[in-house]
Amino acid sequence: MPESLKNIAQTDLTTTSLTTVYTVPASTSVALSTIAVTNRHTSLSCTFDLAHSVAGASVANSHYFAMGETLAASTSVYLTIGLTAATTDVIRARAGTANQLSLNLWGVEKT
Repeated sequence: MPESLKNIAQTDLTTTSLTTVYTVPASTSVALSTIAVTNRHTSLSCTFDLAHSVAGASVANSHYFAMGETLAASTSVYLTIGLTAATTDVIRARAGTANQLSLNLWGVEKT
């Protein structure tokens, strides 16, 4: 089973709705080592939420691992979490302000 160190996903959160950032592909597992969240706004803070839903389930309260986290203007936070996910698991994010947050996920995909 090959393993690939890579940038798993990159996205710009263009809405304040909960958004799918990454769905684990078929016959694949993943270990996310780091999630970076960047607030690109130069003068306003912004909040964000992150959730991990097993097997593509609809998001539930128990899926959130970050909720209402505040990021100051022009700053980033790096979450080193070691999250593991299996085929069809979904990572979702929500921004408190549209078009201000970028997300990057790094880790290892195993196929």
